[in-house]
This record gives sequence, structure tokens and C-alpha cells, in this order.
Amino acid sequence: MNTEPEGYRASLRASLVEVLSRVADPPRGRARDPKRLRFTTVAVFALLACSARPAVAHPGWGIAVDSQGHVYFTDIGNETIWKLFPDGRLVAAVTDVWCHHLYLDDQDNLYFDAENYQATTGNSFWKMSPSGERLVLVPSTSNRDEYSGEYTFADTEGNLYFAGSWGVRKRTPLGRVTFLAGAPSERTQRDGRGEAARFSWITGMTRGPRGAFYVVDAEGDRAALRRVSLDGTVATVASDLLTVPADDPFFPDNSFNVIWDLFVADDGQAYLAYTGNRRLLRISPEAEVEELYHAEAPWAPVGVTAHDGGLYVLETAWEEGVGHTGPRVSRLLSDGTSEVLITIG
Repeated sequence: MNTEPEGYRASLRASLVEVLSRVADPPRGRARDPKRLRFTTVAVFALLACSARPAVAHPGWGIAVDSQGHVYFTDIGNETIWKLFPDGRLVAAVTDVWCHHLYLDDQDNLYFDAENYQATTGNSFWKMSPSGERLVLVPSTSNRDEYSGEYTFADTEGNLYFAGSWGVRKRTPLGRVTFLAGAPSERTQRDGRGEAARFSWITGMTRGPRGAFYVVDAEGDRAALRRVSLDGTVATVASDLLTVPADDPFFPDNSFNVIWDLFVADDGQAYLAYTGNRRLLRISPEAEVEELYHAEAPWAPVGVTAHDGGLYVLETAWEEGVGHTGPRVSRLLSDGTSEVLITIG
């Protein structure tokens, strides 16, 4: 399956138009910002253009490795979450699922989002035990203020944290949603605590040391790595992470110059899948940026995780006249070597 369903495109368009309308009609008591409106209009129509491409224009980035070395990764084109065994065997862990994001907890429970584009009922969030038992944590909803469906993490008390419009939100087991950081306001990058902080466009989120969340926040031709602590304090770690224009763009027209996923290790090193320029970046706690990997066209990193001294990279490909192919999984070792573990399609 390599064709993007029209229902998904319609859902994406509706969500983007909603974003545009919020900027055009700001929260009560705030003036309209013409500069912000122009920027958001350009971003919306760029993404709408991507959604009209002849294949899945918004690939999944979810990849995780359990304690036994099994690699789980999402494949939107085949509506499958795959499980790759250390000996190379591949089985479908979850089928009939339109999943972007997934992760594993310390007990090897798999968490994943599911977008029900065919029924247009929005997004849901699931937990699957190592034995395969599934539990829905968020029933399907089209209300993105209740649940956005992307970049979601659970804590031990059953709270969920997800990136959505305006910032990072917290959803309790009873379904009450509040902002951990951010607020419905102008889209910009501003450090602060709770509702004093501001975000522009979160294109990636992960959980790092001491339970803090790390996000990639894009604003125009700029992107920043920002840390969100559990008390809601937002601090920028590194800025100006994009190469503009990309010197090895994913699309020939340079319309997808984004960082799409990240992983933060216990030592504070951040690894970013710079999809729009086919790179994997490493950022130190001192904000030093290093290129670790440059995929050869047509491939580009879209997801990243780490296990047992190696980095695992989920990659996607796109070719003019063909569309999206893949995904594939590569492993990068500490000595700088890399190997392709599996290619789908």
C-alpha cells in the first residue's frame, strides 16, 4: 500500500485550516499579528502541498528497542507496527493501524498512537503488554484539545503528556487536560514557566533524563531544541539547528526542511533526525552540534532511538514519480560504522 488515503488528506487539511483560523482569530483580548498570520499561512499551505503528493507525505517516526533487542517500528504505508528480532526475523506486532509515534517503557510495554482516518473519528492512544494484551488509554477523539494523537508519553500515575497546539499538555486518567507549558496565544519561542512559555510549532518530542521532555520547536527557517521540566519550566538548549536552504533536501523543492524526531540519552546527549537534510545530528548539553550520519538519497532519517551502545535509525525515502518507499532500519555503532538491518518494500 503506497497511496495516501483521501480521508487522511481531508483530515490533515481540516487540522491545518483549524490552525490557520486560530491565528487569524486569536484568543479573546489579543490583537491579530499580521507577521504571525503570514508565516502560519505559508506553513499551512506548504503542508497542504505535501499532503497532495502521490504517496504518504507524513511518514511515521516511531522506533524503539526492548530489553531483548527486538526493534519495533511503524510503517504507515502498510498500516503496520513491525517487530524485528535480533536474528533478522520480522513479524507484524500490530496491524491495521495508522501509527506515527511509539515508545517502550521499562517493562517493555509498547505505547502507540492510532489515527482512524477512515472513520474520521480522530486519534486514540494504546498500551500493549509484551504478551500482546491491548488497553486503550485514550478513546478515539477528533478534538485535538483533548488529545492531538502525536508525541505522547505516560507516567507511572496514568497521566499522559502530549504535544499539541500551543504547547505541551497533561491529560489525567479522568480525561482532564491542562497545559504543562504553553498557552493559547501567539506562536513564538519564549522560555518561561507554565503558561508564560510560548511555542511555535513542535515537530518532535521525547522524554529525557529526570522525566523532562525535550521538543524540537520550529519557527520559520529556524528550529530550536527546548527542554520542558515536569514543573512546566521551559528552557532553550540549542537554537538555529536548520541548514537553510537544505544542501541535500528530502524533496527537490526544499518543502520539508524539518527535524522530525529526537532521542535524549541519560547523559543529556540529544540525537535529532533531521529529515529535511538527510542527517542525524548530535547535540551536547553544552549545545555543541555534530553530524553523525548522512543518508544517501533517496533515504532520510525520520526516527531515532538507542540501545546497547548503538543508535537505531528509522529511515524513509521519496523519489520523483515513485513517491514514498520503505521504511528501513539502520544501526549506527560507536565506531562510526553503520548497517542496514531491514528494508520494507
